[in-house]
Amino acid sequence: MTYLEHRQIFARLLVELLAEAHRRGYEVAVDEVKRGCAQAAINAIPRSARTMLALVVRTYSLALSEALSDPNGPVGIAASLHRDGLAVDLQLYRPADTWLTKADDYRPLAEWWEQRHPLARWGGRFGDADHFSIEYQGRK
Repeated sequence: MTYLEHRQIFARLLVELLAEAHRRGYEVAVDEVKRGCAQAAINAIPRSARTMLALVVRTYSLALSEALSDPNGPVGIAASLHRDGLAVDLQLYRPADTWLTKADDYRPLAEWWEQRHPLARWGGRFGDADHFSIEYQGRK
C-alpha cells in the first residue's frame, strides 16, 4: 500500500472517529495532526537536554527557548506519524468543559478505533492515550 493510500485511509477513518466520539457523547478537540519535521525533532530531544539547549537558543529566539524549557512540553520521536499526517491527538471532554486525560477515559473509543482497520493503532497501548494513528512502515 502506498503512502498516499495510507493518508487517504487515515483521513476517512478520522472522520468516522470524530463522528463516533460525538455519538458516544464526547465533545472533541483536535490537537495535532500534521507536525513539522522541526517540531518532531524538538519533541524527540529528552527533556533533560532541552534545558541546556534552551540556554543556547535563548540568544536567538526567546519563544523557542521558553518552549524548550517547558517541563510539560511535548515529547515524541523524530519519525513521528504526525510528521507524515498519519496520526491525530484528540482531547476528549465530558461534560463539554471537563477534559478527560486518563487512558481509561479513551479506552472505549480507542478499542472501537482499533477495530475499524487492521492498521488502526491507539497510543494508549504505549503511554500516549490521546494518540490515534494508522501504522506505517512499522511505526505506530
